[in-house]
Amino acid sequence: MHKHTNQNQKIRAALKQAKGTHECARVVAVNMVRIRGFGVLVAADALGVDRGTVGYWLDAYDRCGPDGLADDARPET
Repeated sequence: MHKHTNQNQKIRAALKQAKGTHECARVVAVNMVRIRGFGVLVAADALGVDRGTVGYWLDAYDRCGPDGLADDARPET
């Protein structure tokens, strides 16, 4: 099994068990791209979302910080 595939499965399993899955996925995406240096496509694949969604989450985080990742948050325009 490919190393990234195994990591992706672990990430998805952890998200399924977490409360507030949507907010957790957003935090994981920001962590993967901004802190760990993964590409947007890798993060999107690991989380099972499209790259546009990950880009949207990163924009929200860049504009509003962690508050931009809350369920009721929207990026400022």
